[in-house]
Amino acid sequence: MLSADPAFFERAVHYDNISLELAKKLNDISRVESMDLLVRLNRLANEEVKADKGGQARWITGVYIFTEAKSDMDLNDVEDDQ
Repeated sequence: MLSADPAFFERAVHYDNISLELAKKLNDISRVESMDLLVRLNRLANEEVKADKGGQARWITGVYIFTEAKSDMDLNDVEDDQ
């Protein structure tokens, strides 16, 4: 059964056949941006929960990042441009 507001919200971006350098760059950016988002959301939730009346609901959010190399070379072998 479909509802107007499903309990789970899942979105993903996929790119295949990219260079190891680009995969590492996107992985590194994803980690930084994801942590920034989680820290902001945690701060907001921490402030809002102080005035919340409480109840039976719960909220969870998270991030999943998956990067792989299709060759013997590991992403850690790619040098940073920084």
